[in-house]
Amino acid sequence: MEGGARSGGACRACGQELTRSVVDLGMHPPCQRFLTADQTGEMEPFYPLHVWVCDACWLVQIGAHVAPEEMPKFVIWGNISWNRAE
Repeated sequence: MEGGARSGGACRACGQELTRSVVDLGMHPPCQRFLTADQTGEMEPFYPLHVWVCDACWLVQIGAHVAPEEMPKFVIWGNISWNRAE
């Protein structure tokens, strides 16, 4: 692995340190976070979109977590939608 983070933290399944990077797509705002007209001049939060694979159990995972309060309350996924607040 060249440049960037040397570890993705601990594996969510087995706890092993994540050292094998699959792809680093840089920094991105959270998905499905739609801005109002008043918010367009404000800075959005950005998080690393870096995919890692665990050498012990082979779980493929994203290294960073978005805080639950940063996630949208209403989620649209394909042709399914639900209110996360319920």
